Amino acid sequence: MKNEHFPSQEINQNIESKESSSERFTKFLEAIDRPDLKEKLKTETPFGYMSMEFYGEGIQGGGGLGMLASDTFKEAKRLGLPLTTVTPFYPEEKIQSIDGNFNQQTDVVKVTPEERGFSKIGKTNIKTLIQNKEVETEIDIYEKKEGSVRIIAPTEKNFGALYQGTNSSDHRMYQEISLSVGGYKALKEIVGINPSIYQLNEAPTVFSAIARLDDKMQETNDFNKALKEIRKNTIYTNHTLVQAVEAEFTIDQFERFLMPNIKSNEIKNWLREKINGKGGVMKLSTLAIELSEKRNGVSLLHAKEAGKTYKDYDGNPVNFEGITNGISIERWGNPEMIAYLEKAGVIDENQLPTKDFDKKIDELDNEKLKDIKDEARKNLYQFLTTRKNQYNESINIPEGAKIIDWKRRMAGYKRPGMIFEDPEKFAEILNKTNSYFIMAGKAHQNDQPMQNELKRILEIVDKNPILKNRVHFVQNYDEPLARALAQGSDISLNTPQVKDSEGRNISTEACGTSWEKDILGNCILISTPDGGVADPIVIGEENGNKNIELPALEISGETYAEEVNSLYEQLNKAEKLIAENGEEYHNFIKKQLKGYLPIICGSRMEKDYLNLGFPKE
Repeated sequence: MKNEHFPSQEINQNIESKESSSERFTKFLEAIDRPDLKEKLKTETPFGYMSMEFYGEGIQGGGGLGMLASDTFKEAKRLGLPLTTVTPFYPEEKIQSIDGNFNQQTDVVKVTPEERGFSKIGKTNIKTLIQNKEVETEIDIYEKKEGSVRIIAPTEKNFGALYQGTNSSDHRMYQEISLSVGGYKALKEIVGINPSIYQLNEAPTVFSAIARLDDKMQETNDFNKALKEIRKNTIYTNHTLVQAVEAEFTIDQFERFLMPNIKSNEIKNWLREKINGKGGVMKLSTLAIELSEKRNGVSLLHAKEAGKTYKDYDGNPVNFEGITNGISIERWGNPEMIAYLEKAGVIDENQLPTKDFDKKIDELDNEKLKDIKDEARKNLYQFLTTRKNQYNESINIPEGAKIIDWKRRMAGYKRPGMIFEDPEKFAEILNKTNSYFIMAGKAHQNDQPMQNELKRILEIVDKNPILKNRVHFVQNYDEPLARALAQGSDISLNTPQVKDSEGRNISTEACGTSWEKDILGNCILISTPDGGVADPIVIGEENGNKNIELPALEISGETYAEEVNSLYEQLNKAEKLIAENGEEYHNFIKKQLKGYLPIICGSRMEKDYLNLGFPKE
């Protein structure tokens, strides 16, 4: 079965620059007042980025972590920033479909790096202890390079699919060692580069820091000196709000999979002491904290919450900087809208907000914004005819109808069923406003509760004649669908859980980026105050103002029932704004853009990571 919904060649960026990568990087560094980094970040000493997941350039990821990795890559390419991403090429990919009983089915297809545009540049190996004998596994190393950026992709025939097995399974550890140890060896021995800093995009890439520590020990023969150097040049980026659910491995797994790849006995003994001190089991996040000096959460709220719950090896609180995920504006934005924002002086040549961007947004022409949105909606109508809904039928939306969407990875805390709590009320809203609801997302193949929830939702839809006509679940959510919805939808729902069963405030969404794409597409956002959506509230509180309102329409309530009612109320409000399509509607769209543009900009994110990795002296 061919994966027809994942493009074999990456879509070109919308805006091509005639300047060289070096010239673009120089301009960007001058804009962010960091010209000193020009000598630190070069082709041979790039910014190193380790990630178990990547979504783009011919690699199929699974969610937000992979999208972040690829948006970081895209922005680095556009800005001319020397960056090398090390990420696995998984020879198996998963395609979602819905059967006649509304059950999610997952088909696996075989893919090769060559058919996705990668070139083989060499081989390396990792060692595994099997029945007390060290066995070498050959790892093929592939590369894709353009301008200032490159991807180094380790792979081998038994690698399997992304997130195959459970978090703490032998196969998962094998994948992580292959990436981290094999990838690091490839950089050193095959590519011949020495990144000036390494960013660990989540804890499973921590074994690369161990490989670097082992290398440094061969140079210095001084463990403390080597450890200090590795910590100084390592950023640990955390995406998980609860340390207790992080992956962990036993001393036996460390002995079988990691220790054979380490030369230094001192490092081995250090690891054994650490693991045995935790009862013979080590969480990778704890190890990542031990091996990094710089750590960050992926939104301001997430950083605050992670700082409360994460502990170092000795049980001390850990400080996380808040660097909110940004998106590649060129990747997700309507080209006409991007060009208009640049021409109007809202964003500069680096796609950073200008000093008076808020004033410039107020001056945007309402008719121009309306024309851009109308055209994007028409394009979405056309795109949807190429996709299949839950009945395996093409999706045909009548011209003039409005579109509401919920699109993201299917997970319990994201609450995909929230809008269906009162099917009759939802049906009434859709019918009276001539709106259609587009839903898309995949439940992990091991997450049976979410597969059951998806089935429950589709059965609710099937039982209501209005919903059956106006609710479409689009199979096999992917990048082209995400982009079309972000640009063409009128209203987008973002519903992460913000209360526990006792009614206490909690945070469940580290950041989320689907909503950021919606802001760029001038969608009305209806959301709970969580993840990056809550950044304006956190900033207000830090400045002594606890009465900041979200720039979006906020879902509020002390109980779940109150939240559900609030969701329907805000949906009615959004529908009314769109129907009137007057000054109030455009003022709201502009308010959203003013409130969130500095937050969603990928170039702002790149600036923040450069400043975290290389503090001003």
